[in-house]
Amino acid sequence: MVAQPSMHGGPFSFARYGIQPARGTHGERSHPFYLSQVDNEEREGNARVMVEMEVVSMSDHITIDNAVQIRRRLSDALRSQPVLVTVDFSDVTHMDTSGLATLMEADRTAHQQGTRLVLSGIQEQPRYLLKINHLDHVFEIEEGASS
Repeated sequence: MVAQPSMHGGPFSFARYGIQPARGTHGERSHPFYLSQVDNEEREGNARVMVEMEVVSMSDHITIDNAVQIRRRLSDALRSQPVLVTVDFSDVTHMDTSGLATLMEADRTAHQQGTRLVLSGIQEQPRYLLKINHLDHVFEIEEGASS
C-alpha cells in the first residue's frame, strides 16, 4: 500500500478510498492502460474538486506501438496536478525502451509540478529493464507489489 498525507493533513491510502481499477466501457480491460481518478472532496455544483490521486493501470506490453497512447494517458493523469499518480504495472509483462522514455517524460513532468509518480506491481522484465538502465533508483517503486 502507498500512503501519502493528503493536502488536508489526514492519511491517504488506496483502501481508504476503495480504489478499483478502471475498466473499459463494457467492463473489460480492452486497452493496454486505463485511468481512474480519486478525489477527496465531493462535487458541489460547479465547485472545483482537488484531485488527490490518479491511477493509471497498464497491461500487456508497453512498446513503441502504443507509447503515444500511453504518453497521452500519463499526461492526462498529470494534467489535474494530483498529489500522487500511481502507475500500476501488475499486468505488464514486457516493456521496451520506448516505454522507458515515456515513463521518464512523465516522471520529469510530475517532478516539475510537485506530483509523486509511483510505479507499482512491476513484473520481472520491466523491472530488469529499469535496473540495467540504472533507472530503478530514479523512479519511486512500490516494493512488494511485484510477482
